[in-house]
Amino acid sequence: MSKHILLIFIIQFLAIHTKGQDLKFYRPIGDISQNSITSIVQDQKGFLWFGTKYGLNSYNGVSFQDFLHNSDDSLSLSNSSVESLLVDREGNIWIGTFGGGISYYNVEKKTFEALNPLLKNVMKNDIVQDIFEDLDGDIWLATEASGVKVWNKKTSTFQKFHFEENQKNSLPFNHVSSIEQDNQGMIWIATWGGGLCRFDKQRKILTILNEKNGSTLNNDIVKHIHKGKENRLWIGMHQGIQYLEQDQNNKITVSYTHLTLPTNREV
Repeated sequence: MSKHILLIFIIQFLAIHTKGQDLKFYRPIGDISQNSITSIVQDQKGFLWFGTKYGLNSYNGVSFQDFLHNSDDSLSLSNSSVESLLVDREGNIWIGTFGGGISYYNVEKKTFEALNPLLKNVMKNDIVQDIFEDLDGDIWLATEASGVKVWNKKTSTFQKFHFEENQKNSLPFNHVSSIEQDNQGMIWIATWGGGLCRFDKQRKILTILNEKNGSTLNNDIVKHIHKGKENRLWIGMHQGIQYLEQDQNNKITVSYTHLTLPTNREV
């Protein structure tokens, strides 16, 4: 849902700020497997990849190729409903699905590859809202109901962050919508109802910004995080947009922006 709202905001923002300009939209030739687009990435060869509610699609500039789940093929897409996509530093595609965990596509070999059995088992029924690769090459998987799961590709091990009452480094909420990393290496975790979290990987300390802790976030439903220029983090909220900055001592300042949608209707 957050990705749909972000796309609508971008389209409306363009409509306002390109008045009088010759802005044209083009429709690619060919058919995509389904018209509800959840995610878009571009691989290192320039191909575009579209996640949809029914299938994964690649576009080479001329035509589409779709990929669907096949119950008779263990190396097919794990679930045909795609929620999130990531191109990793090797140029391969991680696919987060709705209820089927993740799949991994090798772009050079043009095939899905078998997942590490541990990774496959831990993620098998998850709804994966976002996939992020940090500066160390670890893969962060944001899930709708199971918190965050971090896959270390070098050691083939997992680390989990989820809500656990009275436990250190417990997430405030298990519905995680977005993950980002700032220039200091801090990992930022957006939750749907628990506010925003900052994880210091070196010191292994989780800091929570939400209403309960006196945060100046305008609400605890955080839908998207994006790192902009000068290490400013842009936060897409349930109600509006805020940005966040840190000083050299990692003191956090949350500010409001003056960006508003042309309508205050719920989209």
